Amino acid sequence: MQSKLDKIPHLISFLENEPDNAFLRYALAMEYVQKKEDDNALAQFELLQKAQNNYLPMYYHLAKLWERKQNPQQALAIYEQGISLAKAQNNTHALAELQNAYNLLLFDSEE
Repeated sequence: MQSKLDKIPHLISFLENEPDNAFLRYALAMEYVQKKEDDNALAQFELLQKAQNNYLPMYYHLAKLWERKQNPQQALAIYEQGISLAKAQNNTHALAELQNAYNLLLFDSEE
């Protein structure tokens, strides 16, 4: 029996009707992140990045996922892309968040 709290089937169903909806794709990826289904989350983030690479909220969480998968170089590259996009969108809050996470990871990887 499917739990009422499991949003994944609903999000997948919604995406079948709206495959280009960036928020739905992001929400599905985040549900997979919460369940620690990293490969599924990564697949959804990559689909989102290919289709709508200007969806800024994705970059922080995608980079964190790469960190969790023990791939700091890929995480740094994703942070850099997000930082560039945040600057282009003049989003100072996202820029600060991405820059801080990037700096922490860079500092950790240099030790």
